[in-house]
Amino acid sequence: PAEPIPGWQGWVSSSLTLKVTSALSRDGISCEASNPHGNKRHVFHFGT
Repeated sequence: PAEPIPGWQGWVSSSLTLKVTSALSRDGISCEASNPHGNKRHVFHFGT
């Protein structure tokens, strides 16, 4: 389940957009963010 992370939305809208252009042709987009609670790693898949 997703949980709100301070500053997460702004990080995605800025960094994820840049990653999509260069990695869209790969298996997926891997994003990693650091927060006081630890590290969260997310992999986004586009298409099928």
